[in-house]
Amino acid sequence: MLVALLGRHDLLLPLPALIVACLFLALLYQLAVFGTEAPPASAEDDARAAQRGLLDRWLARARFTAEWADGTEQEWNLHLRPMLAREFEESFHLHAQHDPDTYTSTGLALFGSTLWPWVDPREVAPARQASARPSPGRAALTEILSRLERS
Repeated sequence: MLVALLGRHDLLLPLPALIVACLFLALLYQLAVFGTEAPPASAEDDARAAQRGLLDRWLARARFTAEWADGTEQEWNLHLRPMLAREFEESFHLHAQHDPDTYTSTGLALFGSTLWPWVDPREVAPARQASARPSPGRAALTEILSRLERS
């Protein structure tokens, strides 16, 4: 506009190009002086990021576990029963193969006759039968986990 007012129409195209070039040079200067990298993260920031990543993975695993509890008996047998049986065995230092009577009596005492069949690794139904039946659900999983936690 200024060029048009002054009557110099021959500068109408080169002037905007010159302005853009100056802005580009100013940007390059700014990048050269201040750099593009963020300040280095401290060890504390790295530790926080690692903890966040660990927590995110743990939460994702917990969500998957809860979803399997609402699935079929086959999903329970495949994903939850081995985990629950392992936790039970580690808590009481028992193994079904070494002393089956003590293993069963301890499981029945801890979980009762309703929940123990959902933890006992020897009670897995054949896949054909289990695929159609529902699992006991989140309420049963929550109760099993709370009893394991209290033991």
